[in-house]
Amino acid sequence: MKIVHVLLYALLLTLFTAGIIFSTMASYTETSPLPYTVIGAFMAVLFALYTAVLIKYRGRRIQNDKENRV
Repeated sequence: MKIVHVLLYALLLTLFTAGIIFSTMASYTETSPLPYTVIGAFMAVLFALYTAVLIKYRGRRIQNDKENRV
């Protein structure tokens, strides 16, 4: 898995997760929706979290592949 794939997967996971969360919350907060800054900050945190997890997974997978070859 290349870094480009990691970033793409993290972006797609962020959009998917944020879409589910905010569409669910929209039905509960019809009178006072969340401001765009809160949504943007939440998506930035999600993106950073997903990127960190996928980079850790990538490193562990590369290490396991090297051990399996030996």
